[in-house]
This record gives sequence, C-alpha cells and structure tokens, in this order.
Amino acid sequence: TLIKVQPIANAGAAEICPLKRDNVGGKQNISFLFQKRRFLYDPEQNSFATLSYSIDADPRPLIGSFQASRGLTSSADAQRIHEHYGDNSFDIPVPTFVELFKEHAVAPFFVFQVFCVGLWMLDEYWYYSLFTLFMLVAFESTVVWQRQRTLNEFRGMSIKPYDVWVFRENKWQEIQSDKLLPGDLVSVERTKEDSGVACDMILVEGTAIVNEAMLSGESTPVLKDSIQLRPGEARIEPEGLDKNAFLWGGTKVLQVSHGNPSEDAADAIPRLASGV
Repeated sequence: TLIKVQPIANAGAAEICPLKRDNVGGKQNISFLFQKRRFLYDPEQNSFATLSYSIDADPRPLIGSFQASRGLTSSADAQRIHEHYGDNSFDIPVPTFVELFKEHAVAPFFVFQVFCVGLWMLDEYWYYSLFTLFMLVAFESTVVWQRQRTLNEFRGMSIKPYDVWVFRENKWQEIQSDKLLPGDLVSVERTKEDSGVACDMILVEGTAIVNEAMLSGESTPVLKDSIQLRPGEARIEPEGLDKNAFLWGGTKVLQVSHGNPSEDAADAIPRLASGV
C-alpha cells in the first residue's frame, strides 16, 4: 500500500511513500517514512502525526516521574520501545553525482546557455559550439563534485556511536549511543573532542557545564542544573523554569558534578565506580 505525501510550501517535494504495518506490544501500527521522519497513524484523530514523547503530553508530566525514574526495567520494554522509535541515529544520504548533475542541468542559466549553443550550431559554428558545450558540462561537473565533497565532509562531522552507561533492568549496562531509547537513565560524562551529547536529555541529578556553541554560536560555556531539587508535584516546564535542565544533542559536556542522593533510600540507584 502506498500513500502520497504533499508537504507544505517550501518544505520539499511531494513523494509517494510505502505504508508499513507492524505489531508493537499487541497494537497494530501503521506508519510511513517521509524526509527521514516517521509518521504514525492516530485512529482517534484519523490522521498521521510524527512520533510523540512523554514530555510532549498535555498536560506536561510531573517532575516526580523523572526524579523517580529507574530507566527501562525490562528487556521487553526496551524491545517494545525500540520497535516503536527505532535507533538513535540520523543518517543523511549523500546524493549521487548523477542526481546532483540533473539538478544543475535544469537551472535556467544552464538551459539558456545550452539553447544558445544549439543556435550557434544551426549557423554552422560547430567547433565553437561544441567547445562551449564541453566547457559548460565540465564547469557544472566541477561544481557538482565540490558540492558532493562538501556534503561528504558534513556527513563525516556527524557524531559517531560511542559507549555510554545506561541503567536498564535494575543494573548499569554499557551500550552504544545509537542504541539509546526514550526513557533510558544515562550516566553523563565529559564528551570527547570529536564527539557530543548523544541525544536530547534532561538532568535528573547533578550539574554540568556545557558548550552550546554549535547551537547558539555563543562560545561561553553554560551551567546546566538538574531537576533534583524541584518539587515532584510540579509539572515539567521545558521553556520555563526547567529550560536549563536540558542537555541538547550534539553539544559538548565540559564538566560534570554529581548530585548527592540519599544512600539509605531503599530504591536508590547504585553508583558506578566513577561516582555516578
């Protein structure tokens, strides 16, 4: 089964996408992939929408639900959430040389020049016309090659998967960052020079100093404070009081200070050897 997707103005071209049907947690889901984003069918609204997360709920979730989080408590939960959301990765394919050249070949100025070459050939300016056509194609090929090289360089700057510690099934486990799932409890550490925060996160304990230059252009490090001392009955405010408790994917963590939870609490999460 196929579906035609017509985006809003200036948001890409229309596309015919295949519908995917799967069974997640005993629930039949219908979805499709468009512009690297998954759209899921909502039977209540009778429409497709992008994937939603708990923090997007209305009203907002209570802060206590984050403070009391113990991550994903079973492998069944992890598998169900993985089937729903997929991997924590964003792969941007690089267009082929032919695809980029087709885009350049229909540019108005290039079409006008080729049309002029055709007129000159009708006047029997064969050598001049063929040489001009060759130079036009060679120049456009050079521009396409430079664009392709730039796209490959940008792709190479993407964050490579790296090892992170997550609290799953009531124990700390080391997994690859591209296997992180919504609801995971992650140990935040200082990021390496060629890396960054693996995804958007909320600090539930401790503080962090973060470089957000890639987002804001401001080179001054930013202090991030957790929601540890916020009242549990309050609701999360991503754009308000809790704005400074979020770590954004791609930014760099320069320093981490761990909180001081009660060691006597029955449900206290065990610390790593690093003190987390």
